[in-house]
Amino acid sequence: MCMFALLGVGVLRAEEPTAKTRKKSVTVYPLALSHPSGIPAPMGQRLAEGVGLFLERMGMEQIEIAEASFSPPKTDDTAKIAAAFGQFVSKQSLKTEYAVFGQMWASKERIEGIRTIVVDKAGKVVFADLGDQEAFSHAKPKPDCPMTACLFLVNRLRNVWELADPERKDAPEGKMAE
Repeated sequence: MCMFALLGVGVLRAEEPTAKTRKKSVTVYPLALSHPSGIPAPMGQRLAEGVGLFLERMGMEQIEIAEASFSPPKTDDTAKIAAAFGQFVSKQSLKTEYAVFGQMWASKERIEGIRTIVVDKAGKVVFADLGDQEAFSHAKPKPDCPMTACLFLVNRLRNVWELADPERKDAPEGKMAE
């Protein structure tokens, strides 16, 4: 469910992020992953670093990677998961304006879904979205591995924060790239 209209967020695509956008700050939480063969524990943290790297390449300058992990409730309801993440973040000592959480699940054959959630530091849900096979059919590149899934996740945030294409040749590199 896309919350652009509900939240009054403009659906504009910027070629270059504005100075205001670059000054926004975000904490990326380790991604929650599920796969029939199991997922090594550090993978969620590494994918959070990948999300942070893509956000940096999109023009965001202030990015933190959280050490704490959020365990989403056992439900398929994106709104309930987003609310639970908001409550979790509101109890953290967040040093940034926003927090991002992603959840991915896969079968043995393919990635089945990617959930993207953004809350502000008070825990208010800013964006909650579920990408599924229908959304994947329009994505370039299609999310077929963990890194392209991270790219799919951050591309869902481009319009929310008026961010640039992370795959452009002149994309900035900073502390996340290091």
